Amino acid sequence: MNENTSQAPHSTQRKSNWWFLIVVLSIVIGLYALGISLQYSMEQEQYSQLKLKLDQQQAEENKLLGEKLDAYATPIIQAIEQYKHDKGSYPENLNDLVPTYLRDQPYAAFKDDLRYSPETNEYTGTPFYFGFTGDYKFTLNSETYVYCPVTMCKIPLDRGTYRINQNWVYIFGKW
Repeated sequence: MNENTSQAPHSTQRKSNWWFLIVVLSIVIGLYALGISLQYSMEQEQYSQLKLKLDQQQAEENKLLGEKLDAYATPIIQAIEQYKHDKGSYPENLNDLVPTYLRDQPYAAFKDDLRYSPETNEYTGTPFYFGFTGDYKFTLNSETYVYCPVTMCKIPLDRGTYRINQNWVYIFGKW
């Protein structure tokens, strides 16, 4: 009987050690998971702040670019619309607007970058096509800025296409 009593406390101590080890390991694993979670949360917060800053910069660039496009193109677009109002159809080319509707040829400032077509553009939804194609941001590929007022525009906006302002859409690459 003496033998059995001496083994019982030793067996209980082993079980107690295992439970202690399991509890300690659970706490360590829990703390490790919490640390990873906090680190991930901090990285997500940093990413969100960086993305917000980049989005704000892009919005400011778009605002300035939209203002420049509007300032240059508004007189041309108004001349196109006035020509249609007076003659019943859109001009065949922009040179038809000079000198009655515009003082100078609009192509002079943009050379081959300015695009115009009097045909209804099914892709954009606009009654005529007007845009600029070129390497404006010094990228390897060209980009295109298309006059496409939000009230009539059908261009799908996706990763390579986005709205600059109420009148203009940016399209990555020549279009």
